[in-house]
Amino acid sequence: MKKLAATLALSLLLAACGQQATSPAADDWAAQYAAHPSDPWMSTRLSALSLTPGVNTLYYETPTSATNGWGPIEVNRSNGGRAANDGHPLTVGGKVYAKGYGVHANSELRYDLTGTGAICTKFTVTVGVDDEVGNNGSVLFILETDNGDRLADSGILHGYDGAKTLSVSLIGRKTLTLRAFYAGDNTYYDHADWLNPQITCISSGTPDLSFSGDGRVELSGLDHFHQVLPVAGGKILALTSDREQGYLHQYLANGQPDLSFGKQGTTVLASGELAPRQMALTRDGKVVVHGLLKVDSQTYTNFLARYFLDGRVDTSFGTGGRVLQQPVTAGQIQLTDEFAPVVQANGKVIMPQHEYTGTTYPDLQQYLTLVRYQANGALDPSFGQGGHLIYPGDPDDAVHTPVFQQRDGGLLVEHHPTPTAATRLDRLTADGQPDLTFGTAGGVEVQVVPNQEASSADAIAEQPDGRLLVSGVARDVDGNVSCYMARYTARGQLDASFGSGGVTLLKVCGDPPTEAFRMHVQKDGRIVAAFSDHLIRVQANGQLDPTFGSGGTVQIDPYLSDLALQEDGKLLVTDDIVTRLPEAGYLYRLLP
Repeated sequence: MKKLAATLALSLLLAACGQQATSPAADDWAAQYAAHPSDPWMSTRLSALSLTPGVNTLYYETPTSATNGWGPIEVNRSNGGRAANDGHPLTVGGKVYAKGYGVHANSELRYDLTGTGAICTKFTVTVGVDDEVGNNGSVLFILETDNGDRLADSGILHGYDGAKTLSVSLIGRKTLTLRAFYAGDNTYYDHADWLNPQITCISSGTPDLSFSGDGRVELSGLDHFHQVLPVAGGKILALTSDREQGYLHQYLANGQPDLSFGKQGTTVLASGELAPRQMALTRDGKVVVHGLLKVDSQTYTNFLARYFLDGRVDTSFGTGGRVLQQPVTAGQIQLTDEFAPVVQANGKVIMPQHEYTGTTYPDLQQYLTLVRYQANGALDPSFGQGGHLIYPGDPDDAVHTPVFQQRDGGLLVEHHPTPTAATRLDRLTADGQPDLTFGTAGGVEVQVVPNQEASSADAIAEQPDGRLLVSGVARDVDGNVSCYMARYTARGQLDASFGSGGVTLLKVCGDPPTEAFRMHVQKDGRIVAAFSDHLIRVQANGQLDPTFGSGGTVQIDPYLSDLALQEDGKLLVTDDIVTRLPEAGYLYRLLP
C-alpha cells in the first residue's frame, strides 16, 4: 500500500489516488486514509473445513489463513473502517446482500478443501466494490487453487461497475484462495465484497462427471467388461468379451477411446480366445491375458496370451504369443477359466488352475494347482514338480485371485483343505517354498465369526507397512452368513487395532450369497472392497467411512464385475450385464 504522510492535504491525497470523492461518504474515507494510510490485518486459524454434500455457504467456514489491507475482514458486512464490526450492510450496485465477506485490498482468504468429508465440485461467488465508497475504488478479484493456479478473475471492477458473478470447477482441487488486489494505482477506497460465496459438494463415491461426460463408458452390443487396469498416463486398459470374441480396449483419462491402441482403441483377441477372464501387467510394459479358448465344438481349454500395451500380440511368448493348457472334455480334468495370472518381477507367470477328477460328489477330487511359466512361455521346471505345485482341496471358484503377490515377492495362497473347512492362507516364497515364519507352520486359518463352520478369503490387499487385509464371507453352525474384512500383521496374526479384535463385520450379505472379489488400500489408508453389488469403504481402523456414499456403502446395479484404483485415488468400477435388458456393459469412474 502506498505510504502517505498523515499530514498530507486532502486535495493532494485525492490527486495521488487518481480518484475523486463523489459523496460525503467518500470524503469521510479520504480523511481516514489520510490519517491511517496502512493498517494491515492477519489471522491464521489453521482449521479444516466441515463441508457436507450439497451447497455450502462459505462464510460459515473458517479459512486456514486470512489477510486484509485495512482493518479486519468483516463477515456479512462491508469492510468499513479500521475497527472490527464497523462496516455496513454488504451493498453493490444498489443491491443489499445478506451473506458474504467485506475485505480491503490487498486481501487473501485461503481454504483447505481436503478432509472436509465431501468432494468439492464447484465454487460460485458474486464480487464487486462496495457502494460505501461511491464510484471510487478499483479492485481485481482472483480465484486461485493449488500452487497458485488461477481459476478465474473478475477483471478490474470500479465502484460504478456493479457486481459480477464468478463460477469455477473445484474437481480435483485441494485448496481455494480468494484474493482481492488493488488495480495498479493504490489501495484507497478498495472496499471489496465477496457476496454469497458457495461451494457445491458431493459425496465421495459418486460418478466423476469429467469421465466421458456422465461418469461412465458404455460398451456397444453384447460386449461386457471382465477387468480393468490403470496404465501409464492415466489411461485405462479393459478386458471385455461378447458371445463370440474377446477384446482389449484402451481409454484415455477422459473416458474417450485411445485411438493409438490397436485399431481405433480396440484389439480383437486371437482366434478362439472367446472368453477372456483376467489379466495382469508385466513390469516391461505388456499385459498377460487368461481365459477360455474354444478348440472345437466339444473341446475347450485355458489359454495365456501376452500383448504389448499398444495392442499388438507379443509373439515371443509361447507359440505365436499364446500358451495353451492341455485340452479337456467332460469327465476328464477340468480347468477353471476364472482365476487371475500372477506376473512376478522376473517376468515369470504363475497361473492358478482348478482341477478335478471324477464326475459326482463325494467322489469328486479337487485341486488348486499353481503352474509357473518362464518369461518365454515355457514351463518352469524349477517350480514345484516340473512347474506344478498342487494343493488338495476346494480352491473356491468364486475367488478371482487365489494367489496374491506381496510387495516383497512372497505369495499368499488361498485354498480350502476340505470343501466345508475354513479358508487357509499359506505364504510361499517367490520360488514356491513354504514360509514357516508366517502364522502357524506357514499359514493361518481365517476364523472371523463365533462358532464358525466355513469361510472364504475372496480378496486380499497389502498395506504399505506389510499388514494384510482379507475380505470374504463366513458362515456359522446355525447357517448365519456374514461378510467381513479382517486385518493381519505381516506375520499372520489378527491385528486387534482393526475393527473388533481384528475383524469388521459388514451388513451387505444378501440373496443370492454375496461374494467379495477385489480390495484396494487408498493412499490415505482407507480401504475399499467390492462385494457383489456393493462397494464398501472403511477407515484405517476398520470402522465404516461415513463420507463414502451412504454410510460407507455405494450400491452398483446390477452386479459388480471389477474394481480398480487409479493413481489419483479415483475408483474404476465395472458391472455385469446378465440381469439387465437390453444387455450393456458399463465402466464407471467414481470420485475418491
